[in-house]
Amino acid sequence: MTQNASKTFATALILLMCMMMASFAYYTDLHYPTHQTSRNLAGTNTSNPLTPHFDHKNIKEILVQNRVGSYRFIQLNNQWVMIDSQDDTIERKLPVKEEVVEQILNFTQRYNVLSEINNNDINYKAYSFDTPLYRITYTDITGDKHRFRLGVNNTLNNSHYLFHEKADKILQISPLINNFAKLTQEDIVDPSILNLSADQIVALQVRKEQGSYVYKYSDLKKVDGNWYNSKQQRIETERLASALEYLSEVKSSLVISEVNFRSINRKLRAKEPSPPILTLEVQNSAEDTYTYKIHQPERNLASLNISKNKNLIIESSLHNSLFVVNRNSLQVFDNLKEHRLKKLNIERIFY
Repeated sequence: MTQNASKTFATALILLMCMMMASFAYYTDLHYPTHQTSRNLAGTNTSNPLTPHFDHKNIKEILVQNRVGSYRFIQLNNQWVMIDSQDDTIERKLPVKEEVVEQILNFTQRYNVLSEINNNDINYKAYSFDTPLYRITYTDITGDKHRFRLGVNNTLNNSHYLFHEKADKILQISPLINNFAKLTQEDIVDPSILNLSADQIVALQVRKEQGSYVYKYSDLKKVDGNWYNSKQQRIETERLASALEYLSEVKSSLVISEVNFRSINRKLRAKEPSPPILTLEVQNSAEDTYTYKIHQPERNLASLNISKNKNLIIESSLHNSLFVVNRNSLQVFDNLKEHRLKKLNIERIFY
């Protein structure tokens, strides 16, 4: 190798090393910010710096926005529901899985703050807060809003960067326990028909309504752990408990807007849905009453994959929505009829 060639090779090698060092410096600057406004907080028991600005116990509304969709939650009768807007005037209230809402509600309480970083235009874009993985907005009882944005991930230690608008802080936080970047409506909506557990029910009624005509198949109340009908006759408690347990396990394959359902029926030239084939009314110990009306679809609704011979529509008084279930679920409601639950009088049978 000539002397000139050796010099050229050495120069190229030095340039390559400089480029690698520059790239590493840029990567380090992105993932290990140097513009900290306080000491590094990793490994300490320092309280969450957002605490003075945010108390999750006072939240009345939550909005989660990710790259899949937008999800709004409100409290209704001390229960969280998801609001799904059909247009500017129609809203449907969907039941939600409590554990998912709890995870969202407690999001700011479930990580450690590793460091605080100056917020400026350069850092804001460097950590991708202009195109975040997701945004969460909490609205408290005073109407005050607390907005959070989740930025890039630090691949070296799996930490994330979080921006809190009200505190005007960029925080490097510990690995997330729950990540809502890919949260979907299917992850949120609770397909359970019954909003009470079996042991919460203290009264129930199963009836058939036809105009002014009402026939009660069951009219039961729980007293001191035992169930009785309207004539004070004892009902087989274990049998009823089993029937209620099966009822609590009925799941919906689809939740649709009541308004949309009636609109679809009209498009198919069907009349308003006929009276329910069965109505279930349950009550809890606080005397809150919930009504579930079971309808048979007027016709096949191909656009929603609903068959009049294979499906039932259940209307809940708690939510402005309808639940689509398999027709076999009707057996679960039939098992709540009183003649299937009466306690047998053994002495009378063998008299």
